Amino acid sequence: MYELDVPTIVPPPVLRNNSAPHAKPFSPTLKEDDVPHITVIRPIKGVEAGLYECLVSTFHLAYPKSKLTIYLCVDSTRDPAYPVPRKYISAFPDFDAKVLVEEPDPVSHGDGGHVDKLGPNPKIRNISRAYREVKGDIIWIADCNVWLGANSAGRMVDKLFGFLPDGAQTKPYKFVQQLPLLIYLETPRTAAEEE
Repeated sequence: MYELDVPTIVPPPVLRNNSAPHAKPFSPTLKEDDVPHITVIRPIKGVEAGLYECLVSTFHLAYPKSKLTIYLCVDSTRDPAYPVPRKYISAFPDFDAKVLVEEPDPVSHGDGGHVDKLGPNPKIRNISRAYREVKGDIIWIADCNVWLGANSAGRMVDKLFGFLPDGAQTKPYKFVQQLPLLIYLETPRTAAEEE
């Protein structure tokens, strides 16, 4: 168990809306043809604390595998984290998942191989190729250091499409932002320890 080392002040509306367990999402129980397809894009740059747990949580989402595409995006094969996503691709062969490496991508580097064509942020550059290969209507970008709860994909789809727990529909949302719970870990593991 991790301890938070900062005082926490939670506003009453947050407590009121999140003090009881969430209902199970409805969308994963729809007929397969009616379940919206999600492409999960996870940008990775270097070995971060909890990288193993956070990335593997993507493969444990309670959402139909046939409606889930996972792209783990790295800058180059020289990135210290590169072996970690490759391990998941082989460990979960029944998923539509792949590692996308930005470095050899001529579209993001241009004719002269200039890396700054897409800006200075390496994680933004890492996901440019994933955007071009998106499948389905929903794009979910989750940084590599965010752990995804098992039902978070279904709850997000329920909000985006207006599905209620009883199967009825309400007004759909146009945008859903999920706020991650943050936990500070003092010593990140090495890539070898993450494997």
